[in-house]
Order: sequence, then structure tokens, then C-alpha cells
Amino acid sequence: MMQVVLLLLGVAVSHAGRTCYKTLMDKSGDSITASKGNSIGTVDVQDVMIIEMTVSIGVLNSSPSELWESVLHIGNTNSERYPGIWFHSAAGTEGNLDGFTLSYGTTSNWNPWQDITAAGNKFTNNQVVSYKSIQTQDRLTIIQDGQTLYDGAWNPHPLASAVNVYVGDPWYEPADITITNLMIKTEESCSKTRRGEPIVGYLNSGESSGQTVTLTCKRGINAIAAIYGANCRRGDQGSLPGGERQDGPMKEECYGKTSCDYTIDHTEIGDPCSGTVKDFYYAYTCTGNKYGVNVGSLGISEASGQSFTISCEGDDMVIKVADAIYGLNCQITPRVCGAYSGLAYGTSASPLDVTSYVQDECNGESSCTYTVSASILGDPCVCVVKDFVYAYQCVPSDMVDDDDIEA
Repeated sequence: MMQVVLLLLGVAVSHAGRTCYKTLMDKSGDSITASKGNSIGTVDVQDVMIIEMTVSIGVLNSSPSELWESVLHIGNTNSERYPGIWFHSAAGTEGNLDGFTLSYGTTSNWNPWQDITAAGNKFTNNQVVSYKSIQTQDRLTIIQDGQTLYDGAWNPHPLASAVNVYVGDPWYEPADITITNLMIKTEESCSKTRRGEPIVGYLNSGESSGQTVTLTCKRGINAIAAIYGANCRRGDQGSLPGGERQDGPMKEECYGKTSCDYTIDHTEIGDPCSGTVKDFYYAYTCTGNKYGVNVGSLGISEASGQSFTISCEGDDMVIKVADAIYGLNCQITPRVCGAYSGLAYGTSASPLDVTSYVQDECNGESSCTYTVSASILGDPCVCVVKDFVYAYQCVPSDMVDDDDIEA
């Protein structure tokens, strides 16, 4: 058995535009110790498979007579590896097999392998390792401590239903490990199909000034709300922490039009934190949606641990959350720790859509205070001071769950 050798801690892989996720298995609240044949449930293998977990290592090579010790295995047989992860008996020593060993089967090869090592990063007894891997039908990405150890082409893998997830598979002795924070996810479309809901967009792949966004409505553009530089932080040069609202300039240019190209220009609208690469976040409604739209952001410092309050005034008017994103700035804000401190992730990180979390807490309330927590939402880009942006409407209480809010 020769497979992909990994030393791992993860952030999001590169994907153009917005990324939304569907949870296939959530064991984030469980502590799972490996044992032989320990199936913890089943998942359907999708085109995109994202695995996140924290692995607490006890003793490496805890079964000296065994060449391989099983950590995690997704598959109903030994030859189904979506993936399989093991320790080799040489784990913890300098060399090609000093960390995790991973095999991710393809349609043409059930056991492809690639050696990946990071000098000096061999595992040790009693080490805690955070892991994330992203497998698509043409690519595999693996990252540890902010360092991409593998990001390259990978052949397509087969799809399958009701596939066992083992922490300690039936075919090898179990590794001396305990897994916590286990999440298995896939990607899904973020497109909104409900007629009349606010339309949300953003720029986050470079400095927004100079870039153009396009707004379209068949019956004309109505309410507009926008923030330039939600990632501006206290201490940035000339900073307005949390960015500057840009509702007025966009509305002046786009209101009433069926299509509008709006170019962000800091020389015209101002610069909320000069010298900082800034994101841009906006939401708008079309004629027929009479309830407007509001946007907000968390500034000053890292969003996790901060709270914001949204409220609606008027009889029977309540909150309807349209959108929420944690780490919109993941690609453009330099890291503040780790081996790549001072460098931005670029396209190897993606913002995290957390709309459903805020909806669960705030929808239908006249006032709501939401506290951002990376331990609950996940961390889309380790070592980056992340922003948080959101959009919502105030609507009559009987319309919170309405699929069609147009008049």
C-alpha cells in the first residue's frame, strides 16, 4: 500500500465565486476513538468531498508488528478508498512516510499514491493535528498549518451511496488516535431561486476599486445597500473599521434601471482604509419587493467572538435574513501567523456561507443579537483576521417563510 503522505491542517480550496456547502456527516460534537471496524455511519460519495477533523495522536506505531494502522476510511471494502488514511510503521521518523498516509481511489485506480512530505514536520506522540482535504473530480488539495502540501490534478473518483465511514477500518489494526470535530461536506449551488428575495453579491479576489459589478432586474432595480472595505480594521491607515456604506453612490447610478454596471472607484467614493486591499459587498431588490434591504459588517478585529444586533421597527415587522458570510476577505488579507505570515491565501481559500446559522437564530424576531463563533461555524482561513458581512430585510411576520415576497 503506497498512498498520499500528508501532514495536515486545513483551509478552503480555491473555487471561483461563492461557495455553499451541504453537510453529509456531522460528528463535530463527538469524541471518537479508533477501533477495528468502527463504523460511525454512512455517507454518499459526491463529486466534491470535503473532510475536516482534529486528530489527537496517542502513541505512533502502537502495533509494532503491523505495517499500517487505520485512522479514517470511507469505503465498504478495502479497495474502496474515498479516502483511506493510515499511519505507516515509519510514522514519526524523518522520511516519506512520517505523517498520515492517504489513498484516494479513482475510477481507473483504486489505490493511487503520491508522496508528500514537509521537512521537519514529522508527527510525534501526543500531537494534535487539524486536518482538511478537498477532493473534486479533477483536483486534490491538502493543507497543513496554512501550508499547502498538495494541490494538483487528480483523476475522477466514482460516486457511491451509503458508504461506511470507519474510524479504524476492518482490514488493518487501528491507530492510537481520537478524532474530534469531524465534518464531511460537499459543495452545492448557492443560487437563490425564490422570486423577490434580495440579490447578494461581492468582490473578494483583489482590491475592489477598479472592478465592476452588474445589477439586473426585469422590472427595475429598487433598494440597494453596499459596504466597501468590510475587512478594514482598527489600526489600518485612515481606517473606518468594518468599511464604509456605499448605498448612495450605487443607488444614484442604478436605481430604476433594468441593468446597471457599477464600477467601484475609491477616488470618487472614498477609501475606508488606504493601503489595505478591500472587499466589496452589496445587496439589492427589484421593483415589486417593497421591503428594502439592509447590510452590515463586523469591523475592529477578528469577527469570531464579536456580536451584532439587527432589529426591525413597526407593528408585526420581523427579521428575514438573506445572507451571511464569514471570512469574505480570506483571499486578500495577509495571514498574521504561521509559516506564511504576511502573505494572503489568494485562491486557496474561500469565504464561508453561514446564512443558515444566522437565519436559525434571527428569522422571525423583531430584534436579534448574533455572536460569531469560529468553533461553531468553522474557520475558512486559519491565521487571517476575518470579517463578517450580512444582509436582511424587515418583513411582516407571515412572510418570513414565504417563497414569494413580491407584490
